[in-house]
Amino acid sequence: MLKNSDLSIKEIADTLDFPNISFFGKYCRQHFGMSPMKFREQLIKPAQ
Repeated sequence: MLKNSDLSIKEIADTLDFPNISFFGKYCRQHFGMSPMKFREQLIKPAQ
C-alpha cells in the first residue's frame, strides 16, 4: 500500500486496522528498518 497507493500514512494505518499511526510506524521500523515515510520514499525513488 505504501508503494501503490496515494493514501496518506494515516489512511493506510487506519485501513490496516492499526490502533494509531504510532503503532504502524513501530511495525514498519521493526519489519523494514525505517519509518513508513522513508520506506515510501525509497520505493518511489528512481533506481540509480
